[in-house]
Amino acid sequence: MSEEKKEFKPLNRVIETDNCAIAGIGAFELKGYSVLVRVSVDYLKRAIKIIEELHKGEKDISVDLAIAKGYPLVIGGYNREEGKISGIAIAPRVDEEGKKKMSKNNLKFKRKIVKISLDDEIHYTPITEMWGRAEFDICPVFKRGYLRQIHIIRRQQETKEEFVLDLERELKPSRIREFRITSEYGKSLPKIWRNFWCIVHKTISFSVYVPVDTNTIKFTLYFFQNSLDIIFTKGERK
Repeated sequence: MSEEKKEFKPLNRVIETDNCAIAGIGAFELKGYSVLVRVSVDYLKRAIKIIEELHKGEKDISVDLAIAKGYPLVIGGYNREEGKISGIAIAPRVDEEGKKKMSKNNLKFKRKIVKISLDDEIHYTPITEMWGRAEFDICPVFKRGYLRQIHIIRRQQETKEEFVLDLERELKPSRIREFRITSEYGKSLPKIWRNFWCIVHKTISFSVYVPVDTNTIKFTLYFFQNSLDIIFTKGERK
């Protein structure tokens, strides 16, 4: 990569292609630190339509894709002199006022922080008449390609708690590169119904509906695979 290209400093590394040529179609293995952003194909089509209108009459239109702080996915053109990318944000940005409103320090969103270990379990009631199906937001925090913390936040439940599993404290050093959200054999699978950018933990978060035949979250560590399972199961309350 040329010296001129090194001036581009997005939040995550960008690999430049040969003017948008198709490299291949198929299944590709994701190794190391990867960022996945799920967006609607309809939204992508709308973004491309806007870009085509902005560049009407031009041939061989190329765009820059960036994953930047506060803007999970931006399609547009990068200005090296200003250090900014101008274009369309597929996922909505949150301004400073929005951050204040959604800050965990705001009393409206105040929740109890509970530090847990790998041996601990999180108990819940899968369905209640008042709240309906219970769910959790799961926020994995990576640093230099390794999983450092997992924040698990109760949603649609009577109590408001945020469970923090600090892998840097539990495992010295932590070499966990992957995690999986699953359920114990014989139980229904959890339903991940939404991915979104968590402005508090600065990561991609997963909203998960709990399986109706479970009531406990536990953790299983696989050292040889450098992975961690977040498992929904049926347990007994202590």
